[in-house]
Amino acid sequence: MAYIMHKKISGKTYYYAEQRVWKDGKSRREWQKYLGTIDSIMDAVEGKPLVPDHAVLFELGGVASYLSLAKQIQMVEKIDHMLPKRKQGLSIGEYLLIATINRGLEAVSKRSMWSWFQNTILLNHFSGIKKEQLSSQRFWDHMNLIPEEKITPVWLEVLNSALSSAHIDLSSVAFDETNFYTFISTFNQRCSIPQRGKNKQGRSNLRQVNYALFCSKENHLPLYFDVYQGNVHDATKFKEILPGFKAAFKDKITPGSTMTIVFDKG
Repeated sequence: MAYIMHKKISGKTYYYAEQRVWKDGKSRREWQKYLGTIDSIMDAVEGKPLVPDHAVLFELGGVASYLSLAKQIQMVEKIDHMLPKRKQGLSIGEYLLIATINRGLEAVSKRSMWSWFQNTILLNHFSGIKKEQLSSQRFWDHMNLIPEEKITPVWLEVLNSALSSAHIDLSSVAFDETNFYTFISTFNQRCSIPQRGKNKQGRSNLRQVNYALFCSKENHLPLYFDVYQGNVHDATKFKEILPGFKAAFKDKITPGSTMTIVFDKG
C-alpha cells in the first residue's frame, strides 16, 4: 500500500508518496514520488497555482496579427508560386514574411535578425529554424534569386489578394516622391541608383535613393511604388511612373466609378 514519508535535508522537511512491497521476505520500495514541502502541498490542496522559477517572454500580439494577415491574403503561397526554389530550408516567401514582420514591428539590420526573431513566437511558428538560416548572407542569397523583372508582378499578385480581402476603396489615391540619403561610398560603382541630388534631409553631400509611392486614402495601403536614381527630378519621374500605375490598376476600377490621384505641386 502507498503511504507518505518524509526526509529531512539541510534542516528542511520534504514529503514523498511511496509504495513498498514484500519481496523475498523483505520490504522493498516499488516506487517513490516527490510531493514537496508542507507549504507546497497545502498550496496544491487549496488550488493555488505554482510559482514558476523563471519566465521567458515572447512577442505575441503584433507578430500574431501579421501572421494572420499574411495567411488571409496567402502572401507566402503567392510569392512562392511565382518565385519557386528547391525545397530546402526557408522559401523566398518565408524570408520575405519574416523581414516584413520585423520591419513593421521593430526594424533591425539583417545581421541582428536572429536576436529579434528568437524573442518572438516566430521561433515556434517556424519550428526547427537555426540561427545560421537567418544570417544576413542567407537573406541576400534569397533576395538575389528574385529577378528584377519579377518584383512588380509579385508585388501586384500579393496586393490584389489584399485588395480583394479587405475591400479597399480606390476612389482616392495619394501620390508622393521622397528620397533618403545613404553612406554608400562615392567610389562604389556596383550600384547605379544611389546618386547625389537635392536631398530633403539637407544631406546633398551624400548619395541618395529616390522613392515614389501611390497609396490609398483609406487605410494608407501602399499600392504602387518605384525606386529610382537619386539625381532624377521628381517631375521627370512622375511622367514615367503614372502610365505604369494606370496599367496596373485599370482593371481594379469598377464600371461607372472614377479614381482621383492627389499629389502636391512640388
